[in-house]
Amino acid sequence: MNGCMRKRATIPPESSPQVVPASCDPSRLVTGPDNRQYRVDTYLYYDQLSTAQQQKVITIAVRDPAVLGKSLTRLTSTFDSSTGS
Repeated sequence: MNGCMRKRATIPPESSPQVVPASCDPSRLVTGPDNRQYRVDTYLYYDQLSTAQQQKVITIAVRDPAVLGKSLTRLTSTFDSSTGS
């Protein structure tokens, strides 16, 4: 995943196209064990509570590609950015 994480300053301007590895795409179609297609969306952001350390919040949503406005399932986890746990 290291190829996906970049500092904002290292991202090239829009005028210079760059190929992003498929593993870095936060939204992708996958085939489930039932042989149906599902869209998996990954969201990552940092949050800081008033008295706590900064936390990394990761949410994964699984959707039917024909009905993107509704999640079939969604999971959110938080991690302490200083320890990774």
